[in-house]
Formats: sequence, structure tokens, C-alpha cells
Amino acid sequence: MKDLIFEFNKIKSIIPKGSTIYLEIDLIRLKNFFYKKNYKVVLEFLLTEFKKIIGKNGNLIVPAFTYSWGKDKNKKIFDVKKTLPKTGMFPNFLFLKKEVLRTNDPMFSFLILGKDKKKLSTIGKSSFGKRSLFEKIDKDKTYLVSFGLERFDPTFVHYVEEYFDTNYKKINYRFSKKYNGLFKKDNKFKKDFFYSFSRNLKLNMFYNEKKIKKILLKKKKLKIVNFHSFEVFITLARDFFNEGILGMKNDKFFFVKHRQ
Repeated sequence: MKDLIFEFNKIKSIIPKGSTIYLEIDLIRLKNFFYKKNYKVVLEFLLTEFKKIIGKNGNLIVPAFTYSWGKDKNKKIFDVKKTLPKTGMFPNFLFLKKEVLRTNDPMFSFLILGKDKKKLSTIGKSSFGKRSLFEKIDKDKTYLVSFGLERFDPTFVHYVEEYFDTNYKKINYRFSKKYNGLFKKDNKFKKDFFYSFSRNLKLNMFYNEKKIKKILLKKKKLKIVNFHSFEVFITLARDFFNEGILGMKNDKFFFVKHRQ
């Protein structure tokens, strides 16, 4: 694990201690470490290293998406304490930690660890709009970190798109969709609703990192760390938001491309 400590020092040189980190993580490229060690040892090590970065005053936010009320679900039920994340090994490991809070979002929930976890986990009825977690981290000094992903693809982009759609000009490749389902707590069910800025399936439009990545790199607002066998992308949420809005003002398809 000594090799990974050296790699984490690169990240620590970019993100100040006490920061809030929005972490999207895929561990497939660290599979050799899981072969050599017990998987829990590796996961605890990774969590410890991220805890060192956030310190006592920061926060760690990790996606724990379930899409529980999606069209493909026969039983549209979400239990904030029991419904398992569908976002990989690390979120499922973090999910079991007692000190972690989870947002009550049946589609795009998050696990939060840190000083402001109660404030951050208190959300409204929108995944990407008003009173969402994304609105809160956009106003704070939050770093978007893509760790082990194949590309620079922060889910935060949908917050930027919805903000533009609401405040500037309508986009047609996504729209605010109302989802209905059941919240489950203590074996009791409650009917409710939630809004998520969802993709228009009739249009063959998909996220494209090329433009935002190029601009952020040119302005030195995106850092790329060579970490073991992959790249880690790091940028401030506020920088991503500002450049994203500017890009969409010039071209509302700034974040997407048509797939053949």
C-alpha cells in the first residue's frame, strides 16, 4: 500500500485539507491490490486517505444512486437505510458506516461523511434543482473528483444543465420529470414524488467531455493526476459551473453530442 500513499500525496498537494470532496469512484483499475489484500483492508485504506484530506472541517460526498423509482422498476420502493447503492464497491462499503448520512433521494442519493453532513443531507424534492445537494455544493468550496473513471464525467453536469434550462434557455435533450413511488421506513410505506432532470430518450444525445475538459485545462482549472494505472480528474464545482454556463450560452449542446 506504500505505492498508493505516494499517489495520494499527489492529490493532497492539489486539494487543501478541510475541503469538501464530491467523489465519483471506480476501483476496477486497483484490482491487483484487491488480489493481494483482503478487500476490506484496501477499502479502509482508501477511506482513511480521503479522511486525511477532508480533515475535521471537510466533507466526503459519494454517489449512492439506486434509480429506485425508475420506469424499469416493478416495485418502486426506496428505503434510505436499506436500499443498496448501485454505484460500486466503495459506496456499498461506505453505506455500512454508522457515521455516514444518506440523502433521501429515490433516484440519485448520496452518502455524506464529515462536519456538515446534516446540513448537506437535508434536501428538497429535486435531484438536481432547487434545494438539491448539488445546489449546496455549488455554493461551497467543493472539489469534483473523478477517481478511476474512464473519462471526466461528473454527475454535477446535470445540475449545470438544469440551472441553464431554468434560468436561461430550454434544452430539449433533458427535462424535469416527476417520479412517483414509495418511501419505506421502519416497515411503513409512504407515497411520495421526486423530480429528476432526466434524459429525453427520444433524442440520441449523450454527454461529451471534450469541450468542458479542453476549456478547464486551458484555464488551468482542471488538474489531472497520474495515479497508479489511471488518471484522477480534479476541479472546483464552481469553476465547472461557471465555464459550463458560459459554454451553454454559446451553444446549448455544449455538454452533449449526437450518437450515431
